[in-house]
Amino acid sequence: MKKMTKLSNPENRHIERFRIKRHFAKKLLAAIMVFLITGLLGAVYALDLAEGASANPSPYTNDGASIIPELGFSGPVFNLSLAQAIDRAHQCSTALATAEANKTANEAKAEGYYAISNEEMGEFIDEQDDRNYKAEMNALDKTIVRKYFETVQARLAVQFSQENSSAQTAALNMADLKFKNGAISQNDLLKAQANASQATADLQTAQNGYTMALMSFNQFLGYPLMQNTILTDKLALSGQSLTPLSDAIARAKDNRNEVIAGEFMRDYLGDVKNDMEDLYDQSRSSLSKHLYLSAESAWMIANQAADDAPDLIEMDVRGKYMAAIATQSALDASQLGLEKANTAKEIANISLNQGLITAVDVQFALTGVYQANLMLLKGQLNNRLAILDYEQSMGLGTTSVTIPAPVIN
Repeated sequence: MKKMTKLSNPENRHIERFRIKRHFAKKLLAAIMVFLITGLLGAVYALDLAEGASANPSPYTNDGASIIPELGFSGPVFNLSLAQAIDRAHQCSTALATAEANKTANEAKAEGYYAISNEEMGEFIDEQDDRNYKAEMNALDKTIVRKYFETVQARLAVQFSQENSSAQTAALNMADLKFKNGAISQNDLLKAQANASQATADLQTAQNGYTMALMSFNQFLGYPLMQNTILTDKLALSGQSLTPLSDAIARAKDNRNEVIAGEFMRDYLGDVKNDMEDLYDQSRSSLSKHLYLSAESAWMIANQAADDAPDLIEMDVRGKYMAAIATQSALDASQLGLEKANTAKEIANISLNQGLITAVDVQFALTGVYQANLMLLKGQLNNRLAILDYEQSMGLGTTSVTIPAPVIN
């Protein structure tokens, strides 16, 4: 009864309303202060990212000398284009030595056929030896292009990893500052620490990958293992158009090593089979029968191989055409993915400035950009190699043909 009487008094009601308003005003002021502090910290963080350094002292650093092991590459920087690398490979490489050894061996086979008066086979080997050598050089070119751009990809991966690690460390510094000001929980700080640690580990993995790729490249071309070689060609292709599939198939059927050799071996072994058949018809001996059946068997195998070669080559060309188209589609998708990841990062920075998210959320956006960049590198490499495969498939190719040695009694 007393409480009701007290509230019914107009003056007391006025006092009570004032107290309620003051209570909510304090809460509103506190919320505004938190919002302003959070927004201010976010703005400072965004500025830190733009300048590439933290404006506030922090125990978390991204010193490359402390987290990246000494790679050991020494001497002056040696710039090398793809054309220079291919020229070097054609002068000194393990694959070149193998190709030249095979060429010498085939020349010896040709001399053997001439020695037994088999002019037809000797002349074929003289021509086929050159084609085989060119095919092995094509395979060498493919290998050096792959090694070259795998090394370029690895170096770019280091660059993106360094950028990501720096950004993740800046975000961690911001999270640490917010934690000290009571703006985020300890759990959020731990998440930020884990994200920064993962970025450091990714950077070290990228550095290791680049080190191995460059050592392998140097070794393949006969350079000192730890030579500081910088590959200057860009990974991404520009304005590349594919040869129409129908033209590629027609060219491949005219040019491929397997077709040329297959046609010759079918005709040559056909003549041998006919000679052995005549010999058997004349003598009817067990030996002549054996020779005839062996020649017939060899011709049947060669005939089937020659019949199959055009279809197999067409299938090969079509497969490589489809691979080139597929890698282009994957590349387009990865480029779109990077655009979306960059947009998400921009939105995250704006949201952080407005106090709507924390630095940990921005870290996830940064990770998305980093992963999208790596996917783009992978797409560019796969697309370049697939197009090279397609282009080589319509020429002489990369397959050398086995040449049988003469039988000299």
